[in-house]
Amino acid sequence: HWVGFSRDGRTLHAVDLGADAVFAHRVDPASGRVTRSDVAYRAAPGSGPRHLAWHPRLPVAYLLAELANTVTVLRAGADGGFTAGTTLSTLPAGFDGPSSGAHIAVNRAGTRLYLSNRGHDSIAVFAIARDGGLSLIQHVSCGGHWPRLFLLRENRGELLVANERSGNVAILPIGAEGRLAEPKRGPTIPGVVFLAD
Repeated sequence: HWVGFSRDGRTLHAVDLGADAVFAHRVDPASGRVTRSDVAYRAAPGSGPRHLAWHPRLPVAYLLAELANTVTVLRAGADGGFTAGTTLSTLPAGFDGPSSGAHIAVNRAGTRLYLSNRGHDSIAVFAIARDGGLSLIQHVSCGGHWPRLFLLRENRGELLVANERSGNVAILPIGAEGRLAEPKRGPTIPGVVFLAD
């Protein structure tokens, strides 16, 4: 569901929902060829890891599990592997309806983590501590149904949400301390699943 390079460009990580794993493909910088592939992190069986986001400065990544509705703090090793830290729910306490995680992003300052919940139809906001740890600070409506992807536009002070099943883009203002305000309805785009800046 997601691939991306480590900060040094030497490891290409691939998040595999079906295998419940994150794979690390070591890349030779001179040739650009993959020289070795390993399991960087083995997720809980059936959790369905979907998307990974890096902290802008720390050797920390955040793994969103679609089926388990969780986010796990991963500490990165020099070999491209990860060691798991805390795992937290992306849903409010007491919610027991169907839902699945979709998208994840970290702000430029490395102080806030945002995740979308399809089914609960919300954006979860977590505070990021100095050591990279997480604590939940907010759930806010996504302004539609089935938030597939969102676009964090800090320079405009807004988060745009692609609500696939309601076919609309919602605009959530980013307020003080990275919290999100209630959504405003944006354009109608039937089946919207992707947004680009």
